[in-house]
Amino acid sequence: MQPLMRLFHREGRGAEAEAAYQRLRRSLEARGGLSPSAETEALRAEMARPFIPETAQPSSSPVAPSSPILLPEKPSLAVLPLTNMSGDPTLDYFSDGLAEDLITDLSQYALLTVVARNSSFRYRGQAVDVRDIGHGLAARCILEGSVRASEG
Repeated sequence: MQPLMRLFHREGRGAEAEAAYQRLRRSLEARGGLSPSAETEALRAEMARPFIPETAQPSSSPVAPSSPILLPEKPSLAVLPLTNMSGDPTLDYFSDGLAEDLITDLSQYALLTVVARNSSFRYRGQAVDVRDIGHGLAARCILEGSVRASEG
């Protein structure tokens, strides 16, 4: 079952990978209360993160190679760190927290693949073309923006 789960995950078909896991779990449970192996559980945890092909992994710079990558079939989104426009560097935590909340909330939609925070935040403060970021993160859409605090 693991090869099938891996294949679905690599093709961006997370719901089908999860369904394969659930079928395995139910089958094992029906055979005497068994449960999936630690390796299968680790694979399931790995599948909770979007699959980024090795060609999309940066080597020394965050800009990915120009070779084509496989994008998930369902919409994929990367939320970049939001720029703190308030002028107060102590409020950076607020802009990061807001971006993290967006990532968390958007990842609740089963029809959307959301790139993990650790992957998208590596582009903080870098002048990189959003097309290159999308390519590097295997994301069809990029959300970027800024936060400004007002006095009051």
